[in-house]
Amino acid sequence: MLKCNYYCCATTALRRLRSSTRANQIRYLSLNSVKYIEKLLNNKEIFTVPNIITMSRILSSPILGIAVANDMKVLALSGCVIFSFTDWLDGYLAKKLHQETVLGAFLDPLADKFMIGSLIAGLLYKELIPLPLALVIVGRDVTLLVMATILRHKERPKGAPFFDTTFSATFSITPSIVSKTNTCFQFLLITLTLCNFTCGYPEITYIEPLWWLTGTTTVVSGLYSLF
Repeated sequence: MLKCNYYCCATTALRRLRSSTRANQIRYLSLNSVKYIEKLLNNKEIFTVPNIITMSRILSSPILGIAVANDMKVLALSGCVIFSFTDWLDGYLAKKLHQETVLGAFLDPLADKFMIGSLIAGLLYKELIPLPLALVIVGRDVTLLVMATILRHKERPKGAPFFDTTFSATFSITPSIVSKTNTCFQFLLITLTLCNFTCGYPEITYIEPLWWLTGTTTVVSGLYSLF
């Protein structure tokens, strides 16, 4: 009988200890999560005006692809024009307000890729651009983003935060003239195709030469960036 009572008390104590330990772990994780969120919200490297504009463009890009796929033609075309303007605006504000950051250097090209990829997906769904061209554009963008991440990992000082310019303010992603030219051709192709999708003009036969030109510059710019 004593052994049974001893066993029950020991079991109860062990359960309470486990419960207490689990509660302490949850409390510890909660406090650390709150501190992390507070630190994140107070991080001036992240919540700058240019970065907020860029992040809003990233989050809104899928809407354009959905708009194309669902024949929301005016929304798709006007959204493309507005997003193209904000692409210039965030870069201008970053320089004007002296808010150039490592995070911004990653987000800006990433926003372009999200926008182009979303629109390409929508146009491919509507069979307005060929599949091989879509694969070349998306494949090149994914490769460059991976390479940029690897480059940042190699260049940042040991122990430095990945996106913190306090430790390595010289890091930047500077697109070459070839890359800028390719981006212009991609946006031109998408805009003209959306105009055809929305207004029926210009005809696809006039846009087809731009497929080859865009595909060629995409491959060349990708090889140039890698080598």
